[in-house]
Amino acid sequence: MTLNVGDYVRTKKGTIYQFNSTSSMALNGAKKYMVKSSPNIIDLIEVGDILTIKDIFGNLSKVEVDENFKLLTGRIISIVTKEQFEQMEYKIN
Repeated sequence: MTLNVGDYVRTKKGTIYQFNSTSSMALNGAKKYMVKSSPNIIDLIEVGDILTIKDIFGNLSKVEVDENFKLLTGRIISIVTKEQFEQMEYKIN
């Protein structure tokens, strides 16, 4: 798996970040924990993730990604991955 400076990385814990190092140690560390990488952040979005999207009129909306999700118009403002959501979740008995 090729990883370049500026690529986005999704880790096993669901964190998404932009890789910005030329260090071989950082590269090996990133490869150890990453699930996938891409120069385009939209390629890292998975079913169950929650996006905040800003449309062309400036309106914000939250969207849960399902199998039929297509980002037609709008700009992604934030992503909460399904893994992050599960970690923050408070379960009631």
